[in-house]
Amino acid sequence: MPITWTEEMSVGVRSIDAQHQTFISIINELEMIVDPEKKEFVTGLTLNEIETYSTYHFMTEEKYFALFDYELAKEHVEEHRKMTGQIKEFRRRFFEERQDVSAELMAFCQDWLNDHLMKQDKKYTKCFNEHGLR
Repeated sequence: MPITWTEEMSVGVRSIDAQHQTFISIINELEMIVDPEKKEFVTGLTLNEIETYSTYHFMTEEKYFALFDYELAKEHVEEHRKMTGQIKEFRRRFFEERQDVSAELMAFCQDWLNDHLMKQDKKYTKCFNEHGLR
């Protein structure tokens, strides 16, 4: 079932919300695969997009952590590194071992959105808003 953006997911910063929405769109590409012959191609493409976009997104958040001296930056950055490592592992299994990781990747991304976005990212809302980022 595709992920649908809701206002409950908002972190109160338009630019970061937009990035989260793009991330959801990328993840939903996996869910939209109907043609089994396209599954491998779409999974590879989605893995590449997730890796590239998550790097860009994490850099955005981490730039603000440093700029605003965010007190929970260290633990948050560690979460980013863990996710990046897990994405690299999915890529390795898919591209090197030729494993079908699509269902597992979708579940991982959904869990990450529910845990990281809904819990960890919301912790910086007050800090970012106090520094004029809305």
